Order: sequence, then structure tokens, then C-alpha cells
Amino acid sequence: MLLAGLVGGGTARAQWDCYAPQPGHPTSAEKTAFIDELKAHAQEAEARWGTPAAALLAMAANESGYGFTRIGLYANNLYGWKWTSSEAAGGRPSYVLACQPSWDPNNKYVSFSNRREAVHFIGMKLATLARYKPITERYVSDIRGGVAVTTAVNRWVQGIQSAGYNPYASYVTKTVSYLNNYLSPGSTYSSASNLYKYSPVTGAVEDVWVSIDAPSPGATVSGSVAFNASVGGGAVDTVKLYSRRDGATEWYAMASDTTAPYGATWATNPWVADGAYELKAEAWKGTVLKATGTLRVLVKNAAASVSFSSPAGGVTVSGNVSLQAGVSGATVEGVRFYSRTAGTSDAWYLLNTDTTSPYAISWATHPWVNDGDYDLKAEAYQGTSVVATGLTSVTVKNATAQTYWVDFSSPRNEAQVAGTVSVQLSAAGHPLDDVDTVKLFSRAAGSTASWYLITTDASAPFALSWATSPWVTDGRYELKAEAYRAGALVASKVITVAVQNADTLPPAVSLSTPADGAIVQGNVTLSATPSDASGISRVEFYSDSGNYLLATRTSAPWSMSWATDPWVKNGYQTLVARAWDTAGNTAESRITVMVDNPGSGITLNNGLDNTSLSFRVGGSAYWYGDGKSYYTDNDSARSGQVGHGQTSTLEFTADGPRTLRFMWRVSSEQYADYLELWIDGAKKNSISGETAWAAQSWWLAAGSHSVQLIYRKSGSGTAGGDAGWVDFLRLE
Repeated sequence: MLLAGLVGGGTARAQWDCYAPQPGHPTSAEKTAFIDELKAHAQEAEARWGTPAAALLAMAANESGYGFTRIGLYANNLYGWKWTSSEAAGGRPSYVLACQPSWDPNNKYVSFSNRREAVHFIGMKLATLARYKPITERYVSDIRGGVAVTTAVNRWVQGIQSAGYNPYASYVTKTVSYLNNYLSPGSTYSSASNLYKYSPVTGAVEDVWVSIDAPSPGATVSGSVAFNASVGGGAVDTVKLYSRRDGATEWYAMASDTTAPYGATWATNPWVADGAYELKAEAWKGTVLKATGTLRVLVKNAAASVSFSSPAGGVTVSGNVSLQAGVSGATVEGVRFYSRTAGTSDAWYLLNTDTTSPYAISWATHPWVNDGDYDLKAEAYQGTSVVATGLTSVTVKNATAQTYWVDFSSPRNEAQVAGTVSVQLSAAGHPLDDVDTVKLFSRAAGSTASWYLITTDASAPFALSWATSPWVTDGRYELKAEAYRAGALVASKVITVAVQNADTLPPAVSLSTPADGAIVQGNVTLSATPSDASGISRVEFYSDSGNYLLATRTSAPWSMSWATDPWVKNGYQTLVARAWDTAGNTAESRITVMVDNPGSGITLNNGLDNTSLSFRVGGSAYWYGDGKSYYTDNDSARSGQVGHGQTSTLEFTADGPRTLRFMWRVSSEQYADYLELWIDGAKKNSISGETAWAAQSWWLAAGSHSVQLIYRKSGSGTAGGDAGWVDFLRLE
């Protein structure tokens, strides 16, 4: 979002510049009054969204001239946030800045009812829009991880500028100057007039914490290592630093520091052996341990190496091969052995791991590994770090006897066939693939009669035909494939199939429209998809679980229009499509829909205050419109009445990038029956027990998303209304 240009500190001008504060404003008293008014709003926003209150105050003072720009005075727009659509503005109107120069063509800005609304709107946008969300999440993580407030807030300002909030790098310096001193912005920090003091929101951070700032978790270190820690959330007088070998029980006291910033130098060379270590920082107030922080690092002063001692490079191996590797220059946890075909970039195949020196495994090449050239890799590791790698190459040569085989690719064993049957055979040999002919035979299943030669094929791929109609009586038959090399039989395979030329198979049919569980109204198109090898003679459409004939179709398209209004009562209807093939075989498809015509009750769209989405219901009982419990507009959507171990599902498809918002509540057996939110097959949240209406807000990235609201009942027990409710659902 490209915002209006930065404004100055509010010097008076004879002529009111389009972006500047009103001439003669702000005074020092007006600056203080502006911050006093907004600080509570900003802290509310941080408590709700995580956006730093200090930065929201500095940005508002900078970008609105302490509220004295035109858009600040006339639209309560303190951040220059432009109006692009009613939806993006949350339904708010626009304010036109008529004096805006032509180089900036969009002169529409979001108009807010009051300043609190403006602060909360920006706080929400900078916490939920895809480009800014990770930056705000990092700020919250920084604060809870013990990063200093000034560092965390400044990093957040740098992050949103880089993400596109403002195109000018100077924006960061400008905003920080207001954070340092809102009365007289500059690089000098004012203890009285700084804005950092308004973050973080009280209670967002635990009382006392200690964080190891250096080295980084999982880092590989050597020589003299800076071991630094920071403390926040309360006063302490001493930080004690410790180390120990990974897996050891005793800590080694390294240093004790009574002055922030707390730290010491850890001399690892030559005193500390290479390997994985834990570092610990303890924050003490007198004799009371207030907080502890730990992390793991890998000390690596020596250059580690691993090499194969067996087999030698280039040798030919067979059978069970002993792989042995030696490690020098480091203490390691173990060695992993891998193989792959030589000269390829294939993924390495893990053969085995040995954690005891001398490191060795047995590689079984026969009968699992094909003859050929292979690369071998030995990988020495400590914890999650690979400290050294060694390679060698060998040739695998196992004595291999000549073998042959033949098999049916089609039809498969126990298949049902009819008409002219396509028979696909695979026949080969190893190591010489020299099968030259296949023959196909048949006889009645279970018979001892001679085999009947159907056909011969002397050219791979071996594809043959068996004409069963009208020559072969229906029944079970054995098929035999024989493979030959130079006239000699080398392999054979027998399968059993069922010949069924008389049509006794029912057709296939599906009632494809509407979808099962759909909510319908008015004139509804019913569409069936029938198929059968012999052809379809007719399709009949029924309602009332197949008891009421709606229409008959004798040719495609297999569809009809079902007039539900005013003839069909609102509620659930089971629809049936019944198809007949030309042989008189029949099959049917059933679905259940909910008729929901306006004027006959509360529709789901009305209950959810959303007419733009298409809602579907499913499960053991369906969701419906409810006028007894609601958040707004006297109605909501309620889950169906389900039994133990059952569910009631409301689902829809939503397109991103947008924010999904709704209100929900549940009245159920706590910790047993739940109302759940699922997005794209993953559960995002759930509530249980007796709850008040609560807001939900979920960011949907670009693309189409499946959203489900499921009331799930456990196997026993009932409490409350035994249902979940959803209201005021929208995409922003």
C-alpha cells in the first residue's frame, strides 16, 4: 500500500500545502494531547493484533502531522491509507483529497468515524495482510524471546517499510526519530518524550526472562566465542553463564556478570574438546533464580576427516561386503554409510549407521543389488551436524544364473471378459533378455483336457486377441501363456478368467447435479451420468426417496428441471436417478439435498449474513438457519442435532488472498464435544463447553480454499445446547 508522502513536524505556512498540517499547528501542547488520546487506542491494537503500539503512535504523528493534515482532520485518516474498494476498506466510505497533485492519481483515502477506528484498522491490516503478517509475528516473537523493546520496534518498522508500506528508506529513520522524541523528533532518545515506553502491552511478556543472544542456536563455533545474554521483564542483579558437554549431567561455571549487557568470552581452543555442547544463562535476584535460558552449539576447532579403510577404491565386490571407515580430527557421534549408482545424481541410499568405533557395517549386495558400478559414502556426524564426508567407488559383480519369466499384463487373474479380449503379455530374461516367441492357450477351468492353442506372437511387445463371442460359452476359463527362446519353452504362467458375453451387469449411474448435501431452492437442475456397454434405454428421476416420479428421459441429455417453489416443503429431500440398460438391467444413485426456499424460514445465507458464498451441508445431521441464538440481525446458522460419535458439517469454498472473519459460539460437553474450524483439510481451531460469541479471523492466501465448520460429538455424554453456532461470516 503506497501511502501519502511524509509530512513534517508542523511548521506554519502562509498557504496550506496539500499534504502538510494546517498552518499554525501542531503546538507542543497539541502534540502531547494527540499522543495522550491515541496511546490507549494503540495499546488496544497491540493487545489484539500484536502490532507495536509505540510504532503506531510514531507513524500516526509523522504521517498525519499529529492529526492536522487534511485527511487527518476531515477523514480521521492518520496513516494516509488509500481507498481502493469498499471491501478492502471494510465497507467504509472514501474521502477525496482534491488538492492532490496529478503525479499521484489515486486521491481517495479511507474515511474513518473516529481516530480509534483508524488506529485499529491499521493495526489489523499490518498484522493480517500477507506481506506484513510475518513481520508482526516476528515482533511478538522478539518481545517474548527477550529482545529489547527498542530493537524489536525498530526492526518491525524496517520490516514493514521493506515489505512495501512506504517506498522510501528514509521512512525508517523518520519514524525512529518520532519514537525517540515525539515533541522534538530526532536521533536523540528522550526518557520523558519517547514513544517506546508504550510497548509492549502490559502482560504480553512473562515477568522475567533471560535470552542467550550469542552464539546462535545450533551454531558451529571455534576459538574464543562471545557468550552474551540479555534479561527483561523485571530487575535482576546477576547473570551466571555455564557450559557442559551434550549429554553430561554436571554444568561447568564459566562466568558471573552483574552489569548489563551480560556476557563473557568462552575460550574453546585448546581447552574444550570438539563436539556438541549446551550453554546456559541464569538470571538471579539475590539468592533467587528468576529465569533460565539454554541452547546447543557444536565446537569444531580441529579439521575432521572420514575415509574408507575397506573396501579399497575400484575393487570388485560381491555377496556381503564389509564397509569400514575411520574418523580423525574430531569426536563424532557415529558414521552413516550410503550407496548410489556411480556417475549419477540419484539420491543417496542409506545402508546403515554405526555409532561405535571402529565404524563398520555389512552391505548385502546379493540378491538385492544389480551388478554394476557404485559410489559409496561415509558421513561422520555429531548431533544434527555432518562434520566430515568420505567417498569411494566399487564394482558389484555377483554370479547370476539365466532366468526367464512370462506374465499377463491384461487381463488380470479372475477378471471378467467379453467379446474380443485384448491379451497383453510381458516376457523377458535376465541377464540376457532373449525371449523371441509367446503362445496363448485356453481350456475350461478345472479341466484336465488338452490346452487349446489360441494364437502365437513372435514380436515384442506381445499383444494378442482372444475372440470369445460367439465361439466361447459363458463360464470360467484358464488362460496359459508360454514363453520360448529358439524354439525351447523357457517359462509359463496360468490365470483364470470369467467369460460373460450375456449382459447381466447393471449400468453405472451417478446423480451428478446437484451435489450431495447441497442447499437448493427454486428451479433445480437434476443431471445424471449413466453408462453401460450395451447402451442406456431410459433414466427416471424421483424425489421423496424414490417414491415420487418427477420425469423420465430416454435420450441424452439425462437431465430435468425440478420446481421446488412453491411445491416442495423446505427440508431434506432424497433424490434418486434410476437408469436402465438395453438388456433391462437397472441401477440407481441417491443423494440428499436441503430445500431452502426464501420466505419459508431462515436460510443459511441469511443466518450467516452472506449471500455471495455457496454453502453445503453434510454429516449425520445438517446445519440450518436459527433465530434463537445469534450475534447480529436476529439469526445465525446452527449445527444439526447429532448423536454420539456423529458430526454435522457446514462447508464452502473461498478464494484468497483475503481474510475470513466470522463469529462463533458453542454450547456442549466441555473437553468432549467440539465446534471445529478446518481450512484445506487442516484443523485450525476448536471450542468446547459453554462459550460466548467470539471473533475469528484467518488469512487465506491466493487461490481457492476449502473451509469446513464441523460440530463433532464424542462417544458419550451431553451438556448444554449440544450444538455450535456461526454468524456474521464474511471475506475481507
